[in-house]
Amino acid sequence: MITTATDGYILSVVGPFLADGKNNDASIAKNIFINNEQDILNWLHEDDIIVVDRGFRDSINTIERFGFNVEMPDFLKGKKQLSCKEVNHSRCVTKVRWILESGMLTNEVFSALIFHFNNLVTS
Repeated sequence: MITTATDGYILSVVGPFLADGKNNDASIAKNIFINNEQDILNWLHEDDIIVVDRGFRDSINTIERFGFNVEMPDFLKGKKQLSCKEVNHSRCVTKVRWILESGMLTNEVFSALIFHFNNLVTS
């Protein structure tokens, strides 16, 4: 799991995790916050905004209990389409996430992550 700032700066890397049904984005995020992995609660501030995708929906309550605001694209929730406000909110969240995710695909970042995971496996 990679935590980044909104400018794409990588703040922390936690993992690797076994790829199974129990290690999804939401359960990993819950674990990070509950166990204060890498001292995350000390470098985040109350009312900071955590931008996530829909895979984190089951961890939103846990993250909010620590005093953080969570922004995630909206769901239809049985409706045929989103309202204008919901669409604009979802677009805004998606634009922030897209900038981060597209930046993560650079060779420099990918090489750094491979180096990090190789060190974890060999130690």
